[in-house]
Amino acid sequence: MRMGELTLEKYNLLREAWFQNSKNMADDDRPVDVLDYLLFQDGGTTWYEMPEHFTWLYVRNVTPGRSADFHALNLDGWNAVSDIRTYPFVLELMQDQGVHRLSMALPAPAVEVIEASKTLGFRVEGRMREAAVMNGRYVDALILGLVPEARKRRRKRKKNAKPRS
Repeated sequence: MRMGELTLEKYNLLREAWFQNSKNMADDDRPVDVLDYLLFQDGGTTWYEMPEHFTWLYVRNVTPGRSADFHALNLDGWNAVSDIRTYPFVLELMQDQGVHRLSMALPAPAVEVIEASKTLGFRVEGRMREAAVMNGRYVDALILGLVPEARKRRRKRKKNAKPRS
């Protein structure tokens, strides 16, 4: 569901989520000024909030009919991830934005975030060598993508797969 009015309480929760999630961000994205820019100045960012969780999703760089960049701020850990997976929240977000695919670029050392993204149906599509700076060091960035039809095909394949002997 799209984020409603930005109250001071909600803003403070978003700042807390930003700080808690910043350890998995590239150095350039860590300052809270980036959050302020996304909330107040960047007219191309759309925010969503998960009901019953302290979790916010946002999309940027939307190309209607094609793709958008996907980001998440999560204070509820794996509980929110499992709810996102079971509730077609991401698919509804894609329909709302009118996009066919979502993309992410994540620093390779952010293993927990990458694994959480995979449980949502994102697949690693490539690696950009030394594309991000994290803790003052160049690190690789993994490109992940989600295409709803591919997610459905993969589930169907797994369901119909024969057991190995």
